[in-house]
Amino acid sequence: MERARLRMLLIGTGSAVVLVAGGGIAYAAGVASGPVDSSGAFHGCYTNQAVNGSHAVVLQDAGTTCPKGTTAISWSMTGPAGPAGPAGDTGAVGAAGGAGPAGATGATGATGPAGPKGDTGDTGPAGPQGLAGTSLSNISDLGGLACSTHDGQAGTIAVRPAASDNTIAVTCVAAGGSTGTTSVTHDDGVGQTWTDASPLGTYTLAEADQAAGAYIGANGGSAFSVTCGTSIDAVQVLTGTQSVIWQYAGQYAGRVDVSSVAQQYCPTGTDPVWS
Repeated sequence: MERARLRMLLIGTGSAVVLVAGGGIAYAAGVASGPVDSSGAFHGCYTNQAVNGSHAVVLQDAGTTCPKGTTAISWSMTGPAGPAGPAGDTGAVGAAGGAGPAGATGATGATGPAGPKGDTGDTGPAGPQGLAGTSLSNISDLGGLACSTHDGQAGTIAVRPAASDNTIAVTCVAAGGSTGTTSVTHDDGVGQTWTDASPLGTYTLAEADQAAGAYIGANGGSAFSVTCGTSIDAVQVLTGTQSVIWQYAGQYAGRVDVSSVAQQYCPTGTDPVWS
């Protein structure tokens, strides 16, 4: 008999087996070389005739026909997903990781507001005692001694007697400059000169005006008072093509800058000096 050639498995009628088809003839789903198809389902056949309430079950190659007198069945080893379990306990804190690489340098931040004024500093040590009993006669003896001007030129000391306000002028005059007691030749730093009685290296509004006047006499233009610091501290001459600024106070007092009318630069530490 055909049934005698089959390897059989007896199962109770109450077992949880999923039936694919009823009737005498059925085909297992999916084509495979054994009883398990590509989806992982098992295929078999059970006898239609029960023996003492039990049916014989055999494995059947997927895609083949169950023998006559049997019914095809299939089942999967994977059951339905169960409900989600409760959240587990929080794990212990792990060890600190190593330091990461340095990040890129950020953009420069905006300048903060000015801080409050600091406390007054300690009084500095007393300076050396000056010459005692110095008189006009021995001050005059300084005249003719070698010296260096504020811009590093070699020169000699010139002494002018007391003026109406009882001041005595001691000036370092560059080589080629006037050492007389009534007039001094000044250089406006851009090619012109003028003469007056002020000491060389005197930077005032009056001297800046005279430096500008010497330039205007040679090149034309108009003079203006301008600001190159925190307040009006320079004189400017504008011509059709140039801006010339003489600074007489502030950080760059004694410097003169020449630039275009469009630029109108204030003096810097690299500009020439006017005397």
